[in-house]
Amino acid sequence: MEPITLSCSGLETKQQLHAALAEALRFPNWYGHNLDALYDCLRDLDGAVHLYLLDWETLPDWKAAFRAVLEDAENDSPAFTVSFA
Repeated sequence: MEPITLSCSGLETKQQLHAALAEALRFPNWYGHNLDALYDCLRDLDGAVHLYLLDWETLPDWKAAFRAVLEDAENDSPAFTVSFA
């Protein structure tokens, strides 16, 4: 399982978080930078990945929607796990 650590410190917009996730998880160029596309890409990861999200609480209120998608993907995909710190 590949561990990937991403600090959320300094990410102020949804687009910044999408871009950081896309880079960290090496999403394809066609990644749509929306929650549906995030779920799809997490379900289609090539190999097992554990994502460590640091400074999660520093994100604005919209973080709840991202967390729900990340947890749904974790529940639906044996290749993806996530931790929030």
